[in-house]
Amino acid sequence: MHGRHFRSNYGFLINRYWVFSATKNDPVKQALRYTAVVLGSILLNTAGTFALTELMMLTYLISKAVVALIVGFTYSYYFSKRFVFYA
Repeated sequence: MHGRHFRSNYGFLINRYWVFSATKNDPVKQALRYTAVVLGSILLNTAGTFALTELMMLTYLISKAVVALIVGFTYSYYFSKRFVFYA
């Protein structure tokens, strides 16, 4: 649990300062929105991995990798850009 917490905090800072250069907006509001996006990402990753593993009979590692790439490049990036760190 500590690793995920550290990764989320580090990810927030990297996104705020480097990826989106969004330092003009309120960091507390951004952090709350980022938390909502992370929770949504966790939910989508869990549901997607379950669906591919249990319903489509793919191996866990393949399912996890496929879902992580799809969620990361679509949901997480889009909502980080448009909802959390918008200019």
